[in-house]
Amino acid sequence: AEMALHLTLAAATVGMLGVQAGGSGWSPETRTIKEMVAVAEARASGYYPARGSQTTPDRLTDVSPQVFARYARDGVPVIVSDTTRDWPMQGWTCDTIRHNFSTAKMRREYDGSSDGVTNTQSIGDPGWGSSKVSNQEPPHVEGPKFAPFYWDVKDDAPGNDNDELKNRFRELLTLPYFLPKGQPNWDSALMSPELWFSAPGAGAKAHADEHCESTMTVQLSGTKRWRLGPMPAISRQNFSQANSLADGVLTRKTPPWQPVYEFDLHPGEALFFPSCFIHESTNIGDDCAASITYQWMAPAASTYWRTHMVQTANTREMQECWDRWSPVATFIPVEAAEKMRGQPTERILKVIGKKVDGDGDGRITLDEIRAFVRGRFWRGLRVVEQVYGQANDAPGGGNPVDEMREYLAEAMFDFHDTDRDGSVTVDEASRVTAEWIAVAQDSEPVREFIDRWKEMEEGGVLECDLHDSIPTWAHSPKGMPTMAAERPGCESAVKTYRTMLGEYGLVGPFEHEEL
Repeated sequence: AEMALHLTLAAATVGMLGVQAGGSGWSPETRTIKEMVAVAEARASGYYPARGSQTTPDRLTDVSPQVFARYARDGVPVIVSDTTRDWPMQGWTCDTIRHNFSTAKMRREYDGSSDGVTNTQSIGDPGWGSSKVSNQEPPHVEGPKFAPFYWDVKDDAPGNDNDELKNRFRELLTLPYFLPKGQPNWDSALMSPELWFSAPGAGAKAHADEHCESTMTVQLSGTKRWRLGPMPAISRQNFSQANSLADGVLTRKTPPWQPVYEFDLHPGEALFFPSCFIHESTNIGDDCAASITYQWMAPAASTYWRTHMVQTANTREMQECWDRWSPVATFIPVEAAEKMRGQPTERILKVIGKKVDGDGDGRITLDEIRAFVRGRFWRGLRVVEQVYGQANDAPGGGNPVDEMREYLAEAMFDFHDTDRDGSVTVDEASRVTAEWIAVAQDSEPVREFIDRWKEMEEGGVLECDLHDSIPTWAHSPKGMPTMAAERPGCESAVKTYRTMLGEYGLVGPFEHEEL
């Protein structure tokens, strides 16, 4: 199932198609790549409240699936106060979990004593719920001061290989009453659970995850203060100045990160937010706080991804996710993308006019998209059929292949309904697709740079890991003395990083001369 979910959306990116923006394009006008990227980038401006506004997300109770879907598709954070109603784990505390999963193991984050992977702390041991250990942050940095515990139920990390325990925990998972109960959501939930346990003053540092699906975090016990906000306005032009979104980096920079939202989350409540949203949490209560976090697929954050296509294309943490969204944005599945490599943009736009708009009336209905993803042209879902077969194994009932097709059709429709009138014209779809292709081409140097740097990191050719250090020291020569003092031995890696920025044209003339 995991392979199916990943491969269904994982097509070769349109940026790798080698498409060209020349030609007739769509009617009534044709824009250059630069113009289309500017339009796409401007769309995200003002989408969220201003940074530092300390806005509280809407709090909903007894929410309908239709109302929640609008928040989810727009990528607007929302709190649902009665999420845990009828949950088996409703009211569970740190001690409840300690008694029920006493032989499981977890690890303490940020304390500097572990490798960040191996689970060594037995959940059954007493006392850890009130244990306070520094999270290694300087006193002046805003945010949590103590290190939380983390049980990665989703992973097979060292010390966390007890499948019987993890399966027993997964049996307790319940999807919120307002989310679709089909296979896409069940698979996402069952593959992604994490438990966080925080003593008073402890919590997760500000960071953004690489999850491609939207996230929910459910407060089982205790009260946490949350700070969160959208990803920075990263583009190809300012990529060399972009900060890493790794834990704690943004709050240590000058000036420090300022959230858009700040609020408290209470027992039984859940917070929902989209991919690549920066978030931080601190236990402000007097007892251990327990929470569970996992992802869901449907409703997909289609409007959010369309609005933020430039930022996601140029953000290191979102590269894999951008690839997965390309078929939604372009209607082009894996095999067809490979065959169309090197073709002009207008060829792709003809797919929309001839194959998606089934009756040729200039308007694309949801039923036409449903028929399109069931047709011979869309071959990506054959992978799903090979994995699932025709088995009716979705916990909520129904055929998982059909459910996946429905998920994709709804995501495509919402992605291209730019005026949100419940109807998609061929012109609307063509414009959005052309913008996505233009952004893919414009961001190609960034994406190639990121892929090459990751290969170097994973290949062990660098003498130190710079993932959370590059923003501080790689921008200009002035950062080198600081880097040499705080991270001795990393000079060569930083010089390599900065030289590569020049090779890919990702620095300005002055910076390039300094290299």
